Amino acid sequence: MAGETGAIKYASNILRIDSVVDAVAIDTKKLLLIPTEYYKKAEKMLVVTTDHHYTSVAESGFLPYQYDNGDDYVSDGRYRIVDSDGRIGYATANNAVIIPPRFAFGFPFHNGLARVTNSGHLETVIGSDGEYHYWVSNSWYWIDKMGNRLGMEDETER
Repeated sequence: MAGETGAIKYASNILRIDSVVDAVAIDTKKLLLIPTEYYKKAEKMLVVTTDHHYTSVAESGFLPYQYDNGDDYVSDGRYRIVDSDGRIGYATANNAVIIPPRFAFGFPFHNGLARVTNSGHLETVIGSDGEYHYWVSNSWYWIDKMGNRLGMEDETER
């Protein structure tokens, strides 16, 4: 595989591999599944572990976030889920929990990013008779599709 490009599909995610990686191995029981003489020569190797899988939304006890009179829709491969305290997380279209609920609020993913916050409160849209709401916070930030904080504090940075 050295010097080639490719991809691995795992838990509904596509991991792109480029020529920076000399070897790829799958480790299911702490054993590398490529010959020893090959990986000893590799300077940069990616080991994909499969011993910790993602739980499903049903197994976790989380529920789909309710939006527009129904379950949240899949956007950019993810949909929002909630825990019993109302915190927001994200699951894949195949119902694998990728980001367990930990945010006070989060918007759907778009172009690989979601805008989230750890604080704030719900406000009612004036004139909607309580039907429409929006989240107010002074501390929004962006995360990637695996939940990593990107540090872009202002929407204009997107």
